[in-house]
Amino acid sequence: MNRFHPRPADPSLTIGDVNGPFIYNKKLHLQFQQNPGNGMGWGHVVSDSLVGPWEDVGYSLLAPNTKDGQEKTVGYISGSVSVIEEVPYLIVPLNNGNNPTCCDAYNWDYPDPIDAIVVDVDGGVANHGWVQQDPSHMWVDPTSSDDDVRYLFLAGTSVNGTENNFNGLPIIEVLRSRTSSPSDGFDFLSTFSSDGLQMCDPELVTFGNISLVYSEQFLDAGTNAVLSLFNGNGNTFAPKGFLHEDGRYLMWATIKGGTNKISLTYEMTFEFDLGIALVNPVEEYKALRSPCGGGIDEITTITEADAILADVELIDPLHLDLEFELKVDPGAGLELSLHGGDIVLGIAMGSEGNKLELSFNGGVGSEVVMKAAESVQLRIIIDDNVAEIFCMGGRQQLVQSFVLGEGGSGLGIQCVEGAECGQVVRANIFTLAYL
Repeated sequence: MNRFHPRPADPSLTIGDVNGPFIYNKKLHLQFQQNPGNGMGWGHVVSDSLVGPWEDVGYSLLAPNTKDGQEKTVGYISGSVSVIEEVPYLIVPLNNGNNPTCCDAYNWDYPDPIDAIVVDVDGGVANHGWVQQDPSHMWVDPTSSDDDVRYLFLAGTSVNGTENNFNGLPIIEVLRSRTSSPSDGFDFLSTFSSDGLQMCDPELVTFGNISLVYSEQFLDAGTNAVLSLFNGNGNTFAPKGFLHEDGRYLMWATIKGGTNKISLTYEMTFEFDLGIALVNPVEEYKALRSPCGGGIDEITTITEADAILADVELIDPLHLDLEFELKVDPGAGLELSLHGGDIVLGIAMGSEGNKLELSFNGGVGSEVVMKAAESVQLRIIIDDNVAEIFCMGGRQQLVQSFVLGEGGSGLGIQCVEGAECGQVVRANIFTLAYL
């Protein structure tokens, strides 16, 4: 069982987009499409912390045929929840033909009944006929006054319900509350777009004077420039998040590959000198670590023959948090293998030492920008059959599911070509477990 990746208690239930994560009464609520295409509702897991453990509390938003047998093959596609002044507001685009009329089937009674206010969103239809989907969380309009606070949110749009674009350009719609109460509804305010990007599930985050919209890409909302990708090297989709009360931008995404799992809890920050959005696991995971032994705290040369740390005993199921600092020679490549080669991370340094390429089990590589003379910093969190890899403090993130073979053990690092290819500066190995 995956301890740290949220999922339904019933592993046969398929899941889709993350919808409506929020914190209410000190409980973290994660919701997601559950059973898509077959009377879909929103699955719902709850935790007392940002990192679990997670309790499945059943459906929170049910499609009609899930509730009373009505014929419908598609349920509530998208929506969000925002908590404003201790009141939860549910946003479901009622103009999306895939969403039934909302919301007599609302079912939040854990740990206490939650009476969410349903926000009527029809400004888009009234103004231009676009179909809205994937609403973001709400935030305060910075242009509003203290005595007349207004709220904004983003929505992806489609034309005739078929494509996430308008005249060939993906469109993000900005909506503004009609009054200081979100329950009075929202109207269309403006749009922005970026050629070539599919901006489903948009969310806005702000770092100083930089505002980013993230979906499966990070888009500079001021220049429409793509700063980096957030898609787990193609293996996650539909990220959703919100601004925590402590100032951190938190987010989650759904993992591809039939895992039926949600990602770890991420924190998003920004590296200003490189202009790169960073994705990392929240710090709370470190409180769950215990030393596993076999680490390295002195510089060790990597060769084609050495299997460094081969004596480390790894126990199935795997719940590990690994940290590495490596010096990789320009033009060199090495492999980090785990559990007898069931997991192989390929690391290749560019000839000029300014770009790094990561690959997982021989798959498509993912490029990472490097500064001059930087060592390679890796963090790898393995939870049963899912590995999440964070490189250079979150400049690049890979997510991959895998299959464990029988009797595998050990952790090795060796050169792909050549007698020597670099050095291990530091290696720490931890097990993960809830206290």
